[in-house]
Amino acid sequence: MAIKDWQITISRQTRAISQAGFGKVLILATDSAHPFTTYTELEDVSADFDETTEAYAMANRILGQTPRPTEIAIMGVEYDNAVDEPTTLVSALNDTKEEYYFLTCQEQGSAEITALSEWVDAQQKLYGVSTDDETVLEGLESDRTIVMVHSDPTSYPCEAWIGKCASFDPGSITWNYQPLNGLSASDVDEDAVKEAGGNTYIEQHGNLHTYDGQVTSGEWIDVMRSQDFLYTRIDESVFGTLLRADKVPYTNAGIAMIEAAIEAPIMEAAQNDMIATDEDGQFMYSVNAPTRSETTANDRADRLLPNIQANVTLAGAVHGGDIEITIEV
Repeated sequence: MAIKDWQITISRQTRAISQAGFGKVLILATDSAHPFTTYTELEDVSADFDETTEAYAMANRILGQTPRPTEIAIMGVEYDNAVDEPTTLVSALNDTKEEYYFLTCQEQGSAEITALSEWVDAQQKLYGVSTDDETVLEGLESDRTIVMVHSDPTSYPCEAWIGKCASFDPGSITWNYQPLNGLSASDVDEDAVKEAGGNTYIEQHGNLHTYDGQVTSGEWIDVMRSQDFLYTRIDESVFGTLLRADKVPYTNAGIAMIEAAIEAPIMEAAQNDMIATDEDGQFMYSVNAPTRSETTANDRADRLLPNIQANVTLAGAVHGGDIEITIEV
């Protein structure tokens, strides 16, 4: 019999939790009912949607970008904009429990855009639409709606834009200055569109690129995506810590476990260039939780840890500026 000087016990702390994604695009088609279906290749889309359909054209534009998402989803609902109310589209979205982050829709009418914009404002998602009607921007003040104004909206420039940028990690790119495959420049007043909260596709110095990278409220798209990433990943990380531990004790050591769970996603975000650095190259964030002695007896009795503060400074991106040139002879 072999002599064992050490008794070794292995405990697996590997219980997984589902993580929300920030790159999956949903096309809401409106020609006929179709269950929420995920596709990885355009050939798979053509098996369910004829190449003459708008759903196929949108999928083709999204999957035709470089890079492009690894998968998209299509869900269909019967909708006639001459008869049905836009609430039909909202109801279809409310009925699905499937996960996606970017919403696009076959319908480009102002009533449908307004209804979907109002719906997405209550979600942790982004909604993108292509239109040639600049007036739709007048009533939209949304942190979650991306409008691409283009003289040829059925070339689906916004869908192409989402298709390209969705493939990047949140925080790692700006949505401005992005060249897209298969699109021509739009014949619109880009500065007027920008001022109204929209975006367009322009030619500058012989190069085609997106302009300007904002949601209709004027906030940057990458800021909204970064916000959603941090909120969701911190929530998942703290929940995972509570789930995998036998218990998180209400001690300073236990409180430190919660702080570490908050800090881990922030550091992940930092690796994606989401977090700014100071003059010493240190990431600009802080996580502060009360010590046990700073909590009340009621908090401890209720098992609640209040007043945790996390502060994060986003890196942002450079889009323009002022240059002064002095020439001397």
